[in-house]
Amino acid sequence: MLMKTKHAFTLIELLVVVAIIAILASLLLPALAGAKVSARKVLCMNNQKQIALATMMYGDDFNGHFPKATNSDHTDWIKSMIRAGYFENLQSFEDPAEHEGPYDHSDLRKVRMRMSGRGVDAETIEFTASYGINERMAGPNGIKMPKFSTVPEPSSIFFFGCSTYFIAPDWDHERVYNAGGPHPIGSTINPPTKQHARHGSGTGSKPGSVITYVDGHSAFEDQEFIQKDLPWFQGDSRR
Repeated sequence: MLMKTKHAFTLIELLVVVAIIAILASLLLPALAGAKVSARKVLCMNNQKQIALATMMYGDDFNGHFPKATNSDHTDWIKSMIRAGYFENLQSFEDPAEHEGPYDHSDLRKVRMRMSGRGVDAETIEFTASYGINERMAGPNGIKMPKFSTVPEPSSIFFFGCSTYFIAPDWDHERVYNAGGPHPIGSTINPPTKQHARHGSGTGSKPGSVITYVDGHSAFEDQEFIQKDLPWFQGDSRR
């Protein structure tokens, strides 16, 4: 009788298989990471479009005015929209890319907001404020465009977007182009390098942030555009 012999893989063959698997993984992982970044951008755009629509509805009902913040309460522009019934919750204010990339300062954007005018049982709302509105519209200071009708170029002027704070002033626009970090709110010492972007900072070749314009359309803008070409109001020197 002929005896059947079992053939085992040699060490060389096993190493070749492992090497092939490693090569395939190295090719697939960046693609998967890129797909996650793209998916977060889409979700972020959807969030911002919901906020834009709500703010436009507010303008329609309040003589074309933008909601306003105050010096004593920078969240008042959001509170006024909640009181008027434009937001049932604030989930749309949290960017799905908050924890993307090497810098995570999302704790700095945790906001506890107490709603006044509701008696002793006033509600305290906690949310992540991933997006900031243009201070030249919402204040609290230096308002140049108080109403939708006073915005000269709605399709090109910054409305709100990924930001380190829920008020985004033109004099500190690092809050937008450094929307993912690395420094706490108010620090303005860093150039717009890709590792500071909200989207794509960890994996993308074109990192940046999602911006919404006054006409309601949203777009992904890279770091260089946000620093140099993003207009904030009429006569902006960066335009």
